[in-house]
Amino acid sequence: MICIDPLKVQTVIPVSTPFARPILALGVETKNAMALGQGSAINLFSSGGNLADPVARTLMEQRVKTLLNHRDHPVEVLVVDLHPDLYPTVLGRRLAQELNLTLVAVQHHQAHGAACMAEHNLHEALALTFDGMGYGSDGMLWGAELLYLTKKSWSRLGSFMPVPLLGGDAAVCHPVRQLFARLLTAGVAITPAWQERLGLSSAQIEIWSRQCRLGIHAPKSHAAGRLFDAFAAWLGSAPGVIAHEGEPAMGLEGVAQSWRGDQKSRKLSFALRENQGVLWVDWSPLFAALSVDPVPVAEWASWAYAFHVAVAEAMVEMVQQGCRKTGLSTVVLSGGVFLNGLLKRLLLDRLQALSVRVYDHQRLPSGDGNIAVGQLLVAQERDDSSCVWQFPCSLSPSMQTIPAL
Repeated sequence: MICIDPLKVQTVIPVSTPFARPILALGVETKNAMALGQGSAINLFSSGGNLADPVARTLMEQRVKTLLNHRDHPVEVLVVDLHPDLYPTVLGRRLAQELNLTLVAVQHHQAHGAACMAEHNLHEALALTFDGMGYGSDGMLWGAELLYLTKKSWSRLGSFMPVPLLGGDAAVCHPVRQLFARLLTAGVAITPAWQERLGLSSAQIEIWSRQCRLGIHAPKSHAAGRLFDAFAAWLGSAPGVIAHEGEPAMGLEGVAQSWRGDQKSRKLSFALRENQGVLWVDWSPLFAALSVDPVPVAEWASWAYAFHVAVAEAMVEMVQQGCRKTGLSTVVLSGGVFLNGLLKRLLLDRLQALSVRVYDHQRLPSGDGNIAVGQLLVAQERDDSSCVWQFPCSLSPSMQTIPAL
């Protein structure tokens, strides 16, 4: 096993098929953790932190080069995320070109699901991979995915309908932008009452409406995390500007946990649409039905709980679709959304009642810290001369479309 200081092995995951040669997976940009596949094990290293920090980037490059130059076990294959602009992807592409290494790119949510499969030594499963976002194979921002996974292949069976992410990263920082886009997508007229409720000027409404309509700096996002942000903004529990990633969703979970009333007191709606073998969950009915009037704080908990129930029920619909199409009754759960204990419990209760066998992370983190493990499992199956990857996505996420439903 290769060890470099101060990079330490955090978790060792045994694999049934030994690696033919050492493979290094570089993970993703936030919560970065690299992993080395060698012999009969995957070695997940301790977190390198957020690579938005230039110091963290420099340290990562030093660690990667140390592993690549190891005399006894030189790495010959690098694995990166499909997103062409993430720092680990840029670094991996550059080093592969400089050192004539094989480069493999793996889709973010495929890696999430594969990581959980590796942890439980599964060879085939459905995977619910829910998070804040990851680059999809179509160039859009995914994040509420039902996948069918084997060690050698994967397909997408379900997702949430996409909604404009108004201003890109600015929408993550300002949840009201996401609420505005959801209302517009649902066909809600932004009346003076809504303008006052959202705290927007007439100029902002005009600009944001045009952005959504024309897709100007408003990439489409399927992500479950962004759905939580938008609902928390409507409820009033989300801050105007977030202080850290996942803050609106964590706040919403906390509010929902305080509900002690009738668990069926509210029913929130969503629609299901199937197109080309993919089940799409459309949340427009929910947002179309929301009141423009502020929600009394005393009612927050019942609304927040009902929202969690609705998301869990949408997940169950997706899993049932996967079971019907594949004949499987095994599902793995991965992605940061499953750090939400209430949502996870609601989902597990419903899936167990349907006799679906559920696996989640026991030794690996649920969030992006597990990505490198999944990247290695996928790359191991592609480890031949054909796996050098040419990044195919020439369009920006905002220019991609899905078939009209």
